[in-house]
Order: sequence, then C-alpha cells, then structure tokens
Amino acid sequence: MVIRSVFLIFLTLSLFTACEEPYREADISNIPSQVEVLSLRDTLATTSPTIQQLYQTFGTFWRDYTEDILRIGPADNPETLNKIAQFLTDPTISELEGAIADVHGNQLSNYGQELDDAFRRYHFFFPESKPPQVIFMNSGFNFGIYPIDGQLGIGLDFYLGGSHPMTETLDPNLFPLFLKKKMEPEYLVGDAMRGWMLVNHQEAHYDDTNLLSTAMYWGKTLYLMDLLFPESADHLKINFTPEDIAWCQANERNLWLSFSNQDVLYERRKFEVNRWIEDGPFTRAADLPQEAPSRVGQWICWQVVRDYMARNKDVTPEMLLAETNYLKMLNSYRPD
Repeated sequence: MVIRSVFLIFLTLSLFTACEEPYREADISNIPSQVEVLSLRDTLATTSPTIQQLYQTFGTFWRDYTEDILRIGPADNPETLNKIAQFLTDPTISELEGAIADVHGNQLSNYGQELDDAFRRYHFFFPESKPPQVIFMNSGFNFGIYPIDGQLGIGLDFYLGGSHPMTETLDPNLFPLFLKKKMEPEYLVGDAMRGWMLVNHQEAHYDDTNLLSTAMYWGKTLYLMDLLFPESADHLKINFTPEDIAWCQANERNLWLSFSNQDVLYERRKFEVNRWIEDGPFTRAADLPQEAPSRVGQWICWQVVRDYMARNKDVTPEMLLAETNYLKMLNSYRPD
C-alpha cells in the first residue's frame, strides 16, 4: 500500500533534563554512499529513450509514472512515448518545467546529499536496510512523494513554494491554502524521508486498531526523523510551520489532556481517528480551538516517544518500532 503525499521538544522539566543529552548519534564516517539519484524528467526532456531503456534505468517506476502518476497510458505501449512528448511540449507543462529548473536546478545535488546522509544514518540504526533509488520527476501536480518498494519518487513540481505563480494557479478546491503552505522547497527532503519510512515500516509495524496505535506509529516515525536529521528544525521533520510548532509547545498540556481521554485514545471510528491524524486547515477534534494545527495527534505522540526514549537509553530504534505496549510509554510522559 502506498501512502500518498499530496507531509522542538517542549521543555517540560523532566523532558528538558533528559534531553540535554543529544539524541542517539549515528557514526556514518565509514558507511558508504547509500542512494542512487536519477532524474526521470531530465531523461525524458533531453533524450529520446526507448521503452526498453526506460525500464532498464527506472525499473517498474516507469510503469507507475505512466499508469498511476500521470495516467497517460500503458507503459509498454509505444504510443505512450508520443503522449509523453505531447505532455512535455504542452505550454503549461513547459512553463512548469521552467519553474522547476528555476527553483530546484541548483539544489538537486544538495537534496541528494541530504537524503544520502539520512539513509546512511538509517543504515547505521538498521544495518539490514536497503536504500531506495531516488527519482526526481515532474508529476503534473499529482504526487509530491511517491514511495514504493525500492524506489522513492519525488515530484519537484510540488515544492515550488506556496506563493509561486505556478502554485497559485492551482484549483483551490483541490489545493486549498493550508496545502499550498506545505509546498515549500525546504520541506522536500523531510517529506521524502518521512514518506519512505511510513511505507517501508507499514507492513510490519502499522496498526490502525484505534487512535492510540495509529498516532504512535506516526510518533515513532517522527522520532526516527530526529535520528536521521539531528540538525534540522522540528517543523521540517513534520511539515509544520514554525508557528505551528510554537503553538503546540505552548499548549502541550492541554493537547495531552484532550488526547489522553480514554474515549479518545481508544476511538476506533476512522472518521474520528482522522480528525487527529489527517492533514487539514486545523485539527477538528474534541474541544481544540481552530488555532490548533492539523495532525496534532502525530505531534503529541512524537513527544511521548521522545520522552520514552530519553528515559530508556537501552532501547534501540529497532526495539522502539517493535514496541506495542503503549500504556508503558504513555505512563512515563509528563507534559508540563
């Protein structure tokens, strides 16, 4: 199953004391480069590849690109290449290609290096892991992050900036303001890594039995983001604004009181669970005000996991992912 992306420690006295020490550090000095970075958009725009060549270079991602991302035609049909050529020469797409080049042209190597460093850290904590092939693409505003087995597609068009003229032309019914605010270039690397982990760990560790198990899956993933991006700001790890983070920190105790209600924690109805987890203009849950950013269920469980890991130095990331005794983790959490 593919999760489609169209995503500061609050200083309580006890948590502050525990987290004065750095997060578990990954020594990547002897870990070789992990990531192969390819650009499907460059290949299609600058060469005339055959279907066989596209399969040889991009594997099954070529099929996903034509049949699911663009929905332009069967990957094995030569006519699809003609449709791709028409797609690229469409005036709107040509303008979009120019915008991608302007915004990202000088940053692609930096994105690749940041992702490679993150996957090297991931390999430090999960030695048996195999990094994905990273593929930059123009998705036609269909997908921002497209993680599949062994491959990680990144739609550069989704990260032009919320106020970029191309982004502003998008249908507000499909791309409301809250979503456009998350389409900044600075979120690209974090969104890509988080999206890949959510899918990569899903089969073994995802449990949507109730709100608590679902939110804790996100909390664990966000804690891994701490380990993989030790110098990044929190808002980049979760795709919040800095103001969202500040609001959550200032209201952490009230958030916890609302979230930890027994009727809320063990809620099974998908609609009610999504109020706390899914993206939106704000979190439509319990008695929270509209100032509460969306997905505060993810954020509060991130803090729970941080607190738990700070208090249990012997717990490895692998052990954390396997842990399902959430009451044990909740009982150690002490928001101010």
